[in-house]
Amino acid sequence: MNLFPGGESVREVSHCLHLHLTLYPPGGTHPTNDYKRGILRHSFDFLYLQDCLVIPFAQAFEKTRRLARELDDLTWKEGVVSGWENHYWLVSASDFMGDHHEYEAQLSQLLDESRGRKPYPDDMLRLAYIGVPSVFARDLYRYLESCGARVVFNEIQRQFAMPNPESSLAQQYTSYTYPYSIFDRLEDILPQLRLRRVDGVIHYVQAFCHRGIGDIIFRHAIDLPILTLEGNADFILTHHLRTRLEAFIDML
Repeated sequence: MNLFPGGESVREVSHCLHLHLTLYPPGGTHPTNDYKRGILRHSFDFLYLQDCLVIPFAQAFEKTRRLARELDDLTWKEGVVSGWENHYWLVSASDFMGDHHEYEAQLSQLLDESRGRKPYPDDMLRLAYIGVPSVFARDLYRYLESCGARVVFNEIQRQFAMPNPESSLAQQYTSYTYPYSIFDRLEDILPQLRLRRVDGVIHYVQAFCHRGIGDIIFRHAIDLPILTLEGNADFILTHHLRTRLEAFIDML
């Protein structure tokens, strides 16, 4: 499927855009947004993306991302989209399932269907999920709902949908928090916890992953009860995890 003037495919463009970029300045100091934008802009110019690909790329995907943002609003504002649906469609926005036209069609159908649903009860607990998508996501969200709680904020999944439209590709990838530090992520997380009236936070860490150390920082920065779950190779919720989740919800 060719979308761009030079005949480039989505796969080829994605390969260019997912280069590993060194975004930290010499000396290990924390990079400012201006520094990160400068590095990204230089990299895009070097690849001739500025003239050939940026405008068509943004136009081709902005409508699709707008639908993903609408799905997120229907989750936390209207209460008619489940935490699992929110997770699935936002995490799939990382590559639009390889075909953004098909993704757009299926998501549009879901949005039309969800608007006719009865909202979740107001007395259900409102949870945030922060951290990388879990290996047992399919079980997790449904089990939480069976216990009287639902997820209204999926942090990293939401970032995959590029939730903050920007005027340039460099700005777009600067506001995309996932590749950056815990503190950059907190600048996104804390306002969303307040906005979405979150009662408690689930922090997922993958076993043997460096991101586990961020749990200490999150617990100091977030003034809400936090349950940390660790996953490895189990793709289902074990009895141990179910017990911990149930106890956390009872505590809330």
